[in-house]
Amino acid sequence: MSFFNIVMVSILLAGCVSMHISNFNKHNTVGRDIDEVIAELSKRNIVCGQKYSEKSVNSTHISGSVNCGIKEKSLVCPKSYGLYLSYDLITNKVTSVLNDERDNCF
Repeated sequence: MSFFNIVMVSILLAGCVSMHISNFNKHNTVGRDIDEVIAELSKRNIVCGQKYSEKSVNSTHISGSVNCGIKEKSLVCPKSYGLYLSYDLITNKVTSVLNDERDNCF
């Protein structure tokens, strides 16, 4: 089997989803409207849950947050990718973005 064929088989088994989250630019997201960011993620087939409010620890500040994610379609140890978006409830602007990557092996 040639090197090219090995690479092609590896790509097919990888699920091709990792590019969706890895190409997501966190730095360009901060300061943008949360609804615009969710719409952009939806176009990439990344599913976002309901927006909710949360209170920071040792603070009276309440912010909004939403979790988004996608799972690879790989047959062997698919990875799941997640984004945790925090936003200001008054301005509706994203204040921080955290990402998470996990292997889903048995």
